[in-house]
Amino acid sequence: METVTLLTSREVARRLSCSERKVERFRETGGGPPFVKFGASVRYPAEALARWIEANTRLSTSEPAPTRHKARAAPGASQPTA
Repeated sequence: METVTLLTSREVARRLSCSERKVERFRETGGGPPFVKFGASVRYPAEALARWIEANTRLSTSEPAPTRHKARAAPGASQPTA
């Protein structure tokens, strides 16, 4: 079985040189690194964080940002109809 290194929000914030609140906002609004929830605990797979950093690396401010992922609806939540 493969071992997966999981990081806390605090560890991710340190690696990104930002606040823990910024990491929380990424979770709430989407567009941040992928995360895993275990009950109330949130963890970030280290390899997924590294891929997210690479995907968001730019050489110029004129380069377009990657497409943000839309937040998924909670299981059982009703979906709007068109």
